Amino acid sequence: MLGRMDLIRGCAAVAVGALVAGCSSVRYVDTRGGHQGPLAPWEPSVRFAVADDAARHAVDCIILPQFENGVGSDVPTVASVMSEARRAILGQLAIQGLVVLDLAVVDAAASSVGTRAELARALGCDFVLDGTLTELRVDNAGFYSRVAIGVALVLTDVRHGTPLWRADHTAQSHGGGLPISPVSLGMALLEASNNLSDAQRLRVCDELARRLIKTLPAFSGDRSGAGTPDAETSPAEERVQRLDQRVRTVSGEATAYLSIFTIEAERGRHEAAATALLAAGLVFVRDGRSAPASRVLDLLNQGSQAPYRAARDTLERAIQRHSKQENGHASL
Repeated sequence: MLGRMDLIRGCAAVAVGALVAGCSSVRYVDTRGGHQGPLAPWEPSVRFAVADDAARHAVDCIILPQFENGVGSDVPTVASVMSEARRAILGQLAIQGLVVLDLAVVDAAASSVGTRAELARALGCDFVLDGTLTELRVDNAGFYSRVAIGVALVLTDVRHGTPLWRADHTAQSHGGGLPISPVSLGMALLEASNNLSDAQRLRVCDELARRLIKTLPAFSGDRSGAGTPDAETSPAEERVQRLDQRVRTVSGEATAYLSIFTIEAERGRHEAAATALLAAGLVFVRDGRSAPASRVLDLLNQGSQAPYRAARDTLERAIQRHSKQENGHASL
């Protein structure tokens, strides 16, 4: 049985949750503009700041080390949440067309160096994106639950020790509500329980990452530097150009794109997954590797959603054009 204080806390949590749900629009607050926080305690906001010269930096790669724990060790899931948030940030960066070095390679290099400058030299990349888990809160009143995950990010040019961009945000999810009948009590208990699932926690991390990376500026040489596609460039190929034509990771171009495909497919983001798979196939075609290009084509054929079909058609045309060029060279 719930005690009196438990009931009071539960009702208060539901009231606050309803207020937050009613004011669910997220404000993006540029802290350099004089605003130091949200307009009200319950109003969700993404705080960010961009250096004046950030756009002039050619961010051709990013190192994403393991996140720092800013919430203490008394939360059982803190290690899992830091890893999930880090991978969510990786996925959003990849979608934006930024090159992120392989996380396993970054972790291995980080274990053998002492500073960020040494890590950058070891990996041949000058830009480090540090993350800190700033909040991890789980409230459960039985018929109502709330999950809150907060992260702060700082992107630094380690050559000069200059922060180019920083942002912080706390994303939340709510489940259940104040029951008014036996039936609504059962529904509230179920919704509150579902809100505490691992899958829901991943969704919170994904939403958190999406909002944070939305404030990242366009750097010279990445998204804003993509060339104008020619007449034969399809919309899918144009999207690949925005992903980045200059992918440079320690594990190889195609492998990087295949890793992005795996992440996005697991999350059900079929458009991003198909685009990454197409990018891998185009890399294979460009390098004259017909066998792996055909295997990518087989993977695309297995996808029933429209993005996979569009990517398959684009890759088929690319393979045919490359084959004609090869045949033309052979006949000379």
